[in-house]
Amino acid sequence: MKSGCALALMWLVPSIALALGPHEILVLVNKNSPRSVAVGTKYAVLRRVPDSNVVSLSMPAKLSAGISMSPGEFTQHIWLPATAAAAKRGVDDHILAWVYSLDFPVRIATDPPLSVQGLTFTRNRLPDPDAAKRGTYSSPLFAGPDGPKAKSFPAQSFDVLAAWLGEDMPLPSVSLGYAGKRGNSTETIVDCLRRGVDSDHTAPDGTVYFAADDDVRAKARAWQFEGARQELARKGIQTVVDTKPPSGAKRILGLMLGAATVRPAQYGTYVPGCIADHLTSHAAEFDASHQTKVSAWIDAGVTMSAGTVTEPYALWMKFPTARTYAHYVSGCTAIESIYQSIRCPLQTMVVGEPLARPWAVPATLSLHGLAGGSIFGDAAIRMTVASKSGRTHAHSYTCLIDGRIVKCSPTRRIDIATDALNFDTTTVPDGPHTLRVVAYATGAVRNQVFAEKRIVIKNRIN
Repeated sequence: MKSGCALALMWLVPSIALALGPHEILVLVNKNSPRSVAVGTKYAVLRRVPDSNVVSLSMPAKLSAGISMSPGEFTQHIWLPATAAAAKRGVDDHILAWVYSLDFPVRIATDPPLSVQGLTFTRNRLPDPDAAKRGTYSSPLFAGPDGPKAKSFPAQSFDVLAAWLGEDMPLPSVSLGYAGKRGNSTETIVDCLRRGVDSDHTAPDGTVYFAADDDVRAKARAWQFEGARQELARKGIQTVVDTKPPSGAKRILGLMLGAATVRPAQYGTYVPGCIADHLTSHAAEFDASHQTKVSAWIDAGVTMSAGTVTEPYALWMKFPTARTYAHYVSGCTAIESIYQSIRCPLQTMVVGEPLARPWAVPATLSLHGLAGGSIFGDAAIRMTVASKSGRTHAHSYTCLIDGRIVKCSPTRRIDIATDALNFDTTTVPDGPHTLRVVAYATGAVRNQVFAEKRIVIKNRIN
């Protein structure tokens, strides 16, 4: 095979170290809702989600403006077209989570009701109704503990969990926001998304608060707080366990309490990336006027919250556990942290910025090569990865062309600091493309960093 020009590349904008990466999410927008398209598109730009990973769905007007949908409507209008689009575009082999933009229903009209995210989680397989009602369904992502003396497991990124679980890997999802009645404005939702992006690798100082009084909602999780406090203390995170929430606190990293009515703005100032919730029955049941909704947390400056779309009863299994913050501080993204801490997510709605990662290790990936406008044949991709400690080596690399994974074979190291891959350009049609290279570090929480560049492949001789 003829030899091609080496890639003349440098990353165009700073790359960011993540656990779950933007090429591993599928962003769903409702093309019949201008604000859904606007927010989903904005998020894709903020997080540099490949164009191939943004799917437009045509939701009927009654569903765009509604709260509930039937399992059949979910299958027809969301599941089948979204999975078909991912398969047609060749990205289905690496999608690990879905991200819903605005104006999708939040509840599945089953008995008992499920959340749309719950049915997404089970990959459109209706769970046992009794297990959903009693909270006995056990998520394969749940890392414990299952009780005061039960064992817990270390944080892992979704790609590591997917490798372990194989076909049993569920499909976690979040909603970027809810903009209907009792929801947030689109401006507030976009501000929340920006806070998530701004939180990356800031390693913020502040305090995680756990509040538990005699309310049954608070007592449901009270057994978790001391263990979480000790685990976070070992990671250098300050925590406060009290009978009431803070008042006017300066830097809130996280807050968990249990109450029907909460006043998030009065508790203090939330740092970008903050996760907070108030275990209660109707926080994501937006067609009910009673009880505070998750939207109140977003209004106050929180980056992610969660609530149930129907009466869950005071079952801790249906809500994030206090170990959410242990996963977060270990380097997981917000969505990874939440889903490793909910044992039964079937009725839960998670709202906010899924890829927020305040405790990311800063890193950059640079792509180098010889001068040359177009590439052909066997092209050499040369890379260096740099972190706080200086140049380092990735454990592995993934190459994507226009969002699809393509085979790139490792070649001998150019020098002590530079890795190299060989890319057979004849496997891709001639013309302009976007190359994205993702570098992974080793570990249970696999840091990843990426860089991309527009390239032109030219193998045919005109």
